[in-house]
Amino acid sequence: MKYRAGRKIVTAACGLLLLTSLASCSVNDKKSPGTVDVGLLTPLSGALKEVGADAKDAFDRYIDVNDGKLGGRKINLSIRDEGDDPKTSLPSAKKLMQDDNVDVIVGAASSANYIAVAPEATKAEVPLLGYGGQPPLDDAGIDFKWLWQTSFSTSQLGASIAPYIKDKVDGSVYTIAPDYEGGKAVMGSFIKPFMEAGGKLANAEKEPAWTPWPKTMDFSKYFEEAAASDAKAIFAYYGGAPAIEFVKQYAKSPAKDIPLYGAFLTEGAVLEAQGEAAEGVQTVMNYAPDIDNAANRRFVSEWSEINSDRPTSLYSMVGWDAALVLDQAISRIPLDEEVTPAKINKAMGELGTINSSRGSWQFDEELHIPIQRWYLRTVAKDGPSLTNVVTEDLDTIGG
Repeated sequence: MKYRAGRKIVTAACGLLLLTSLASCSVNDKKSPGTVDVGLLTPLSGALKEVGADAKDAFDRYIDVNDGKLGGRKINLSIRDEGDDPKTSLPSAKKLMQDDNVDVIVGAASSANYIAVAPEATKAEVPLLGYGGQPPLDDAGIDFKWLWQTSFSTSQLGASIAPYIKDKVDGSVYTIAPDYEGGKAVMGSFIKPFMEAGGKLANAEKEPAWTPWPKTMDFSKYFEEAAASDAKAIFAYYGGAPAIEFVKQYAKSPAKDIPLYGAFLTEGAVLEAQGEAAEGVQTVMNYAPDIDNAANRRFVSEWSEINSDRPTSLYSMVGWDAALVLDQAISRIPLDEEVTPAKINKAMGELGTINSSRGSWQFDEELHIPIQRWYLRTVAKDGPSLTNVVTEDLDTIGG
């Protein structure tokens, strides 16, 4: 039997506190020697709930297979909901820092939530180890000292696939994304290099179709626009529940014969829900379940122990890698010393190459974003199931 680290999921006031392996509803107990207080800020509700489930399950699993420890220290894990937007994520993050007194925050799956939480973590001098897409912040006057990312910068998504689409598509591309920070960042990172290489947009307004986030679930008018244009391909960015509807509706729309490329779209649990509608859809990502290396074989094996009904995903991978990074960072702190936010932050800056299931990567020295390889994947059948299969290596991109 695996050891379960102390963890608490805080949904509101103490009266609504759900405890696992903890007997008290107090979140201000004095820290025990040899322990690390970790805060997990993840979507427990809203459009990205499935994303949060994958990341949380993988983070939990890594701790469990290491006997409830990271870096040789017992982990006290506090979990709070980030929801869809800063109205939920910001109060949750503040409670992790002020009420739970965590040494590090892991999470913020939404880029909008990452933007909101980053200044608060910086002000409190608590490391924020993100596992969602981080929008470009290098021109925003942000101090990155306390900010880290195990996933990617949203600027990497579009930049890695733009040259490929320009080479493969003989004509213009219809672009569509949700109207929030992440969608704008991904589309910006795609359109700039695409157009600089001579590419053209098929959108009537010569800019992406922006759909209200997170409420848009009917995409029919956008597919009609794409079909009526001269588009030779569609490039889209959606995740979670909207991605399910987008792909299913695409397969029945007048645009169904226009090749569909995307970022996320078929990632994680949504693929099963999309079913055959997703077959043939091509996406760009820094991970796929079929990557052949020792780290991924171990990760896939451990994941199958708790989720045999669904494959590994980007979301589970970055949750696992967040625990891996903390494990290696905390292990650099001598066991006879107390673990503090400053010591964790310093140790993360001293890490070199991370041997990950996605392939080896390392933090950009300035922006603390992974320097990593990107892949083109195509949805195909693997026995009775569908999976994202790597069909081409794209590029290695840093911050």
